[in-house]
Amino acid sequence: MRFKPSTLIDLVLRSGPKGDLFGLRRGGLSLSLLRRHPHGIVLAERQPVGVLRKKVFHRDGRVRLDPPQIAREVAAMAAESGGDPELPLRLIGLRELRSHNSWMHNAPKLMAGGREHAARIHPDDAEAAGVRDGEPCRIVSAHGEIELPERIGDEILA
Repeated sequence: MRFKPSTLIDLVLRSGPKGDLFGLRRGGLSLSLLRRHPHGIVLAERQPVGVLRKKVFHRDGRVRLDPPQIAREVAAMAAESGGDPELPLRLIGLRELRSHNSWMHNAPKLMAGGREHAARIHPDDAEAAGVRDGEPCRIVSAHGEIELPERIGDEILA
């Protein structure tokens, strides 16, 4: 038996804690109710707090964000970044709002709006490197090189 995604969403909403229980709870959630409120519905005055103790089962009650495998990798990266005077700047990746892991690239409407790949650099670093906004710049690392237009802005820290 196959269900459309909208049918599954409706089933989950209606049978959930705030659902209409298929007509048994007046005013409860359903997909048709949400469609009548495209900007959402306020379900509570405020979010409940203090619930983590009931959800986290570690002995000390803390969430582990540093598993040993990741901690080792972070330590290795920190040790590796001794700094090469020939490569004074650090390249970081930028998450674009309309480009989530390229899955949105297949929808032309989501790709509209003058998107371009560019190297972004802080004004202080650009001045020290002699780079001007909009000009091509060459990014070089031990692994290769690429040429991109430069975009100068203070959203990138110096």
